[in-house]
Amino acid sequence: MNNLKRNFLFASAVLLTAFASAQENEETFATFKEGGHYFITASINGKPETPIMLESGTPALFVDSAFAVSSGCVDISDYPPSKKNLSLNGVKFRITNEGDGKVRIGKHTIFEGPVFILADYENPYHVTVPIHLLHNEADGGSRIVKVDLADDRLQMMSRASLKEAGLKDLSSYRITYKTYMHMPAVKTLLKIEEGGKERTLKGKYYIDLGNAEVLFLVEKNKNTAKFLESNSDMSLHEAVAPNGYVVGRYIWADKCTICDMEFQDALIVVSPHFPPTQPEGAIGLKFLKEHPAIMDFDKKRLYLK
Repeated sequence: MNNLKRNFLFASAVLLTAFASAQENEETFATFKEGGHYFITASINGKPETPIMLESGTPALFVDSAFAVSSGCVDISDYPPSKKNLSLNGVKFRITNEGDGKVRIGKHTIFEGPVFILADYENPYHVTVPIHLLHNEADGGSRIVKVDLADDRLQMMSRASLKEAGLKDLSSYRITYKTYMHMPAVKTLLKIEEGGKERTLKGKYYIDLGNAEVLFLVEKNKNTAKFLESNSDMSLHEAVAPNGYVVGRYIWADKCTICDMEFQDALIVVSPHFPPTQPEGAIGLKFLKEHPAIMDFDKKRLYLK
């Protein structure tokens, strides 16, 4: 065997070994959708597998108190009793216990952060996890999460596989934690074309796994409120519930551009139900369905195809 062929085979073996090592340091979960939310099925602290709702707009791991006791997935006694209440989408829950903790999800994915044990919490399942607080134990605790809803999977990537992902071919945006309860948001420019006119709103936008549309805007945010006031000629339609109650408003945009990604005939929800402390808006599931996202929460970068 000549030296050139020998060197080629050696280099190929090294690359294959490195690739296999990177794969071993990752964990992939299949996702499924129910009731407008995405879930994975995984074990919690080694207990039998259970559906877990994925979130990106919550500050803590939520576990139903009765489920925690019956499944044994979380030891309530690890967390001090609480007399607080928590409001989620207008529904108030009693926090029976709370504290910081570590919870294993799957083989080597670790949630680390606040844990809230809630009375009568059903979503329709019993556990909700914020993806930005998931750590890859097999990769030194890194927080690199790939959400690919078109392929129905959530992947805890390794730092090595991120480098091999061809980042130069992806669009990159800065993630900030300077938001309400330090939840991650992307800093970008929103463009809305409606009625033959383009309007822009620069700001922070959550990546919201609970928002079914391309985008929603927080009406009470001062920048959003100013944007709506200065574009009063823009058509705002009322969103009416079956009982006749007006639950919000919406814009039917000819074109919406967010993170430089274009959407034709986009429905943009304008919600009055969030406090002014929230950022300008949130990117939703229709966006993520078309554009797989890699979120490097450690390096504060969002990568999009």
